[in-house]
Amino acid sequence: MDPDPDTPRLNHDGWAVVSRILWWDPGDHGRNPSATPYTEIVVSRDPSLPRGALESVDLAVAEVHDLQEEETRRRLYGVLESPGRPPILLLTAAEPDNMRFLCHIPVDDVAWTSETVREVVVRGIRLMNGNEGKRVAEYFLRSCSDPGTIEPVVTRLFLNPKPPTKVQDLARSCFVDRRTLERKWIAAWSGSPPLPLKALVDWALLLGARDLSEAGIGPRRIAKELGIHKRTLDRIAGRLVGLSSRGWFTLKSRAAWRAVVIGLWGDSEKSRVSSRI
Repeated sequence: MDPDPDTPRLNHDGWAVVSRILWWDPGDHGRNPSATPYTEIVVSRDPSLPRGALESVDLAVAEVHDLQEEETRRRLYGVLESPGRPPILLLTAAEPDNMRFLCHIPVDDVAWTSETVREVVVRGIRLMNGNEGKRVAEYFLRSCSDPGTIEPVVTRLFLNPKPPTKVQDLARSCFVDRRTLERKWIAAWSGSPPLPLKALVDWALLLGARDLSEAGIGPRRIAKELGIHKRTLDRIAGRLVGLSSRGWFTLKSRAAWRAVVIGLWGDSEKSRVSSRI
């Protein structure tokens, strides 16, 4: 049986582990990043990430100095396109030949090889603390066959501090009627859309509520800020993640993200992520 991902562990220096970082160095550039207080760093120099390597980490640092090599870019794309993946920080050289490839690689942030390991880790920790809504929006935009059509939808739902509470409100904010928006949403995907718009609105409210909670706002005020009743928020939390709203707010970040991955992309998501790496 796998250990509970939220059970406290100690790193090699005796600090309680809060965050786990995978440092992927397929080119074997020789850095040996060591654990920092509250952070565990695991180094992999395998050209292809081992199966399941991303499942139990909060961040992956991809140390790829030269982006000109097609095979290297292919491996990097394979990692970046994995749904439900943690944030990816690309560590690369600030060279002109790299820059022309960099704008086409959808990493979450970039660090430069001139930076120290400590500077890279600090940048990564800031990235880990980004909200889940942004990660969900970026995944939908990457995976949709017509991202231009759905961009207004995911922007208003997942990048807005106060998302629409109903599909008709979402449609109005996109300047179309509900039926037109639903038709556009379905047509934008090469197959069936991952979720109907009603479920997407509920997920946006649940993630927005978690952001407000992390800002120190209480459950009743959160519901008021979102424009819904607290019992509605409780029903949404119960339906989507099987918890009360308070239970959802107190869930640790890794467990919360796993709940999002399973809820949005299905119970088989963990095995699909592993098989695609």
